[in-house]
Amino acid sequence: MVDATMPVDVSVLIPVCGRFDDVPRLLDAYRDAVKVHAQSYEIMFVVDGPHIAFEESLAKVEQDKQPDVVLRMPSSFGEAACLMQGARRASGKQILILPAYFQLEPGHIGKLFEDESGADIVTAARDRSQDTPMNRLRGWFFDRCASLAGSPYRDPGCAVRLLRSNILPELNLQDEQHRFLPLIAERAGYSVKLMMLPQSEMDRKFRYHGPTDYLGALLDLISMGFLMRFMQKPFRFFGSIGAAFIAAGVLLGIYLVVERSFYGVAMGDRPMLLLVVLSIVLGLQIAVVGLIAEIVMFTRARKFSTYQVRSVSRVETADESTSGEKPEDSDHDDSQSSEVKPIENVLPIKQAK
Repeated sequence: MVDATMPVDVSVLIPVCGRFDDVPRLLDAYRDAVKVHAQSYEIMFVVDGPHIAFEESLAKVEQDKQPDVVLRMPSSFGEAACLMQGARRASGKQILILPAYFQLEPGHIGKLFEDESGADIVTAARDRSQDTPMNRLRGWFFDRCASLAGSPYRDPGCAVRLLRSNILPELNLQDEQHRFLPLIAERAGYSVKLMMLPQSEMDRKFRYHGPTDYLGALLDLISMGFLMRFMQKPFRFFGSIGAAFIAAGVLLGIYLVVERSFYGVAMGDRPMLLLVVLSIVLGLQIAVVGLIAEIVMFTRARKFSTYQVRSVSRVETADESTSGEKPEDSDHDDSQSSEVKPIENVLPIKQAK
């Protein structure tokens, strides 16, 4: 057990939202993986709502091996909410996010600490070469859907990530956005490194997922793709669709006018005339929706930011650096009296090599 008042090197954050493995065995494996690379660490469970089975398994843990912190949510709010609440209460300089079940071989988790790229986030992906054909097919399909949503990172379903402790509160994840944490962080200006690690043998078992699970994942991918591309400029999305409907309506209208003017074809009783009016009106409505969304984003832009400052520098003149002493020669060259100095106490975002 660590002293809650003292900062530690690593906070191990484990959200419990449904599936979990034997807690005593899980704790022993995770401790063995972390203690080699961190002088001090804490283990935090965040339980998403009432979870009787997990509480029973947790009660089997010996007293001297209990987790340092157990946060219990009053209701089920999702894994993203668990991560945000755990990050706010973590005292470590780094946060290691691990699932409540074995996704990777525990002995290889420590390789995340050995990354030398200097990335702000090191995310893991499972090597599925030994997985069942059905699991590999499902993983491949999910990877393709994630790439359509704009994510270049493999295996979004792998929850193993190592990051600096201040990153999660700054990103403010919601709903099911935790699966796209590397993508969201990269869009915010952080550097991300993907590392392929061996899959746990226990994770290779066939698991049934209902149609609602696949539908929910697909809807999450669609919403994430929209948010990543058009969150700051929604009018471009809705405006493009509205413009297409308006253009189609105008072209059909021109066609009707040409037929009426040169070929004497009646226009008032044709269903195509209704289609022209409907297309133009529908296009205008869709464009107005985008315009309203653009106004909302403009009014809220001052309240939040989707980017981070990498570093800050200032120009400090020679007068300031001499602690108020007046220069003896007032005719000296001003171009040599100033220099750029970095501001102290600024934590820059690390550059990935």
